[in-house]
Amino acid sequence: WGSGKSTILHYIEQHLREKSVADYKKVTVVHFEPWKYEYSEQKDLLYALINCIGKEIKPTQKILKDLTKDVITIGSGILRAIRFVDIQATAKDLELVENLILSEHERWIDSVENFRKKFEEVVSNVLKKKQADKLIVLIDDLDRCLPDNSVKLLEGFKNLLSVEKSLFFLAIDQRVIGEMIEKKYGLHYGYGREYLTKIIHYYYE
Repeated sequence: WGSGKSTILHYIEQHLREKSVADYKKVTVVHFEPWKYEYSEQKDLLYALINCIGKEIKPTQKILKDLTKDVITIGSGILRAIRFVDIQATAKDLELVENLILSEHERWIDSVENFRKKFEEVVSNVLKKKQADKLIVLIDDLDRCLPDNSVKLLEGFKNLLSVEKSLFFLAIDQRVIGEMIEKKYGLHYGYGREYLTKIIHYYYE
C-alpha cells in the first residue's frame, strides 16, 4: 500500500477516456474498487462488479437482472442437497444424496457456461452500440479485501468474465494476493504466486 498503484491506475483511466479515436480504437472504461462493497448485504464481489459494469455499459434492466441472478446461483456452488436426507440412514438414502448432488452440480456447470455466453453477448452488443472495440475494467485495491473474497473474485475473472473484447487490468500487490491464495488453499509459501500466473497473464512492475 502507498506505492502509487491507484495513482497509476487513475492516470491510465484518464488517458484512455481523453484520447481521441485517432490515437486509439475506442474503448469503454469501467473503474471498480471491490473493497467498497465487501460489507454490503450481497457479499459476493462478483455481484458488485457486474452491477458496476452494468452502470457503465447500460444493458437492458432485464439482462442485468439475469446476469446478477446467475452470479448468485454460481456463487453458491453446489447447493446443499445433502440437507434433505438423513445421511446416517439406508443405502437408498445415500443414493438419493448422490443423485441430488449430481443434479445440482450439473445445473451449476450449465449456469457457468450460460453466464459466459450471456456476458460475452452483452459486451459485444453494447460495444457495437457505442461503436467501441474493447471493454477495459480497471480493478483497484483488491488486496485490501478479505482473502476468500479476493480469491473468489480473481477466479471469477478467469472462469466467467474472460470473454472476447474484454480486458481486466488489476493494480495489486502480488505478494499479498499470493499469500491470500496460499491461505485459502493451504499451499506452501510461493505457490500462491504460481497460481496467480494462471489467472493474470501479463505483469508490469
